[in-house]
Amino acid sequence: MREVPRRELLTGAAMTGAAVAVGSALPASAATGPAGPVNPHLAPFGPVAIGTADARYDSLVTAHNQRFRGNPATIHVVGATEQVRQVVGEAVAAGGRIAVRSGGHCLENFTGSPEVDTLVDLSQLSDVHYDVNRRAFAVGVGATLGKVYGTLFRGWGVTLPGGTCPAVGVGGHIAGGGYGLLSRRYGMAADHLYAVEAVLVDGSSSSAAGTTYPTASG
Repeated sequence: MREVPRRELLTGAAMTGAAVAVGSALPASAATGPAGPVNPHLAPFGPVAIGTADARYDSLVTAHNQRFRGNPATIHVVGATEQVRQVVGEAVAAGGRIAVRSGGHCLENFTGSPEVDTLVDLSQLSDVHYDVNRRAFAVGVGATLGKVYGTLFRGWGVTLPGGTCPAVGVGGHIAGGGYGLLSRRYGMAADHLYAVEAVLVDGSSSSAAGTTYPTASG
């Protein structure tokens, strides 16, 4: 795993997962607690390719901001990094424009542009669990803030200083910084980002751990 400045982690790639270090905002005893149960035998969701003739297409192509509506040839709903890698590789080889959506709550037309040929829906990458090796919480980019907050609170009694809208996808929220009501005291959600797993435009995947920046006090 290579180390890069944390701000560089937030640009130029499709994030599929993130490790969020809880930092000083949360009790250390809770932050280092045992992981929740994980079933390694469960098969990943998807991939599912939805074309324009599919009955699900209209509901899935519509974003939160209904001023914008794209018309991608295919919407790929994925559930694993390998699936993202395959979809991105095929789309790039075909010369099409790709957009990646986690929660679909963006107010701009980044995913709803008519220029987008392939829409990669990451909503099913929504697992939230504790990674004992990194001593951090691993969060799928398709998880909504509501799910993240609920899982962290119910499972470990901790939280993350992010936004207040429960329907926002954590992938886009953290990539944009992640400001919330606790940010004045504990910083933005991105300040607690330790690492990401990303699929690059050439279809390869990469895991990167971010370096931390010194605080004003040190």
